[in-house]
Amino acid sequence: GGLAALTINLPATPADGEIVEFKFDTAIATITWGGAHTVYGGPASSTLGMFTKLVYYTSDAAWY
Repeated sequence: GGLAALTINLPATPADGEIVEFKFDTAIATITWGGAHTVYGGPASSTLGMFTKLVYYTSDAAWY
């Protein structure tokens, strides 16, 4: 099982401090983060049950 690849598009106009959370219920070989802002620390792949949380900071125009 699992996926070869997945693209996750984040909100285009996030508010400062906005939080997005993901729990992966399958392994994913390659994760691509899409959207208008830079993503720092988003995983490049996942394992079964993996959890990821990203927070948007307007000052950097980026997700961490």
